[in-house]
Amino acid sequence: MKIKRAQRLASLYIKQSMLEYDLKWLLFPPGKTRQIGPEKGSSKAHGTALFISPHGSYRYVHYVGGIPVAGLQVMKNPGTEMAHVANVWTAPENRREGYAALLWKRAKIDFPGLSHSGDLSISGKLWSQKLAAAAYLYHVTFIRNLPGIQRKGLVPGHGQSGYGGFYESHSTGYSFLSTFREVDTWIEKAEQQAGHLTDHPEKGWTPVVLRISLGGIRLRKDEEAEQSYKTPMSIPVDRIEIWAPNNWVPLKRVDPDKLNQNALKHAEVEDGDYYLDYTIYQPSHP
Repeated sequence: MKIKRAQRLASLYIKQSMLEYDLKWLLFPPGKTRQIGPEKGSSKAHGTALFISPHGSYRYVHYVGGIPVAGLQVMKNPGTEMAHVANVWTAPENRREGYAALLWKRAKIDFPGLSHSGDLSISGKLWSQKLAAAAYLYHVTFIRNLPGIQRKGLVPGHGQSGYGGFYESHSTGYSFLSTFREVDTWIEKAEQQAGHLTDHPEKGWTPVVLRISLGGIRLRKDEEAEQSYKTPMSIPVDRIEIWAPNNWVPLKRVDPDKLNQNALKHAEVEDGDYYLDYTIYQPSHP
């Protein structure tokens, strides 16, 4: 078994090296990259420098002893505060030292709603998953609960998940969070609960997934579910993102009515009864 696993890993690394683009230019001095063009900013002896392009590129470069070791490029969406990571690269001799994660955290200060590109290489997907595993947990609820969460945040024991029966008594005083791996399971449970709790699923009963930034949240292991946690703390809306419809965006910027309208467009209707696609807002990556 160990040999087969080693062979699979070797195959993955070979594919990764073939698909990994040469992004050394992310470490170049300001204004010296043909891919970006003019930039404002200055290099540093130590720490992270920011080079800004008039075309919406924000390039973060980390220096150690005057040598650039990692770079991360953020592209800001025109006319909005939304932004995504376009490229990231660490010098091979400096990998696995946390520099890319450090640049991600630095960029998140400037762009709280920062997301990953929808077009990720194999190494990019692995990196984004590693970041998400360390930084986020997830909460499944229904569209109908979003206005309250937008106003008050995720408040323990306020029925914002919408689960009845066993979950209602089990969740008293807590909000439940899970790892990304368990999100599919909770969406299935939400579908089952919607079937028990309402005859009108068109009234906001489509499940949605919230992503919670973890820093400073007290967590306890949920004894009833694997890879799930519970917290007695209220979670402010500024720390909550939602998958809507194909990337993570800040919850406070989403219109729940439009989410529900979009869900109904994908539903089947027979004799006035709605049959929802409960996976329409199922995230494809952490």
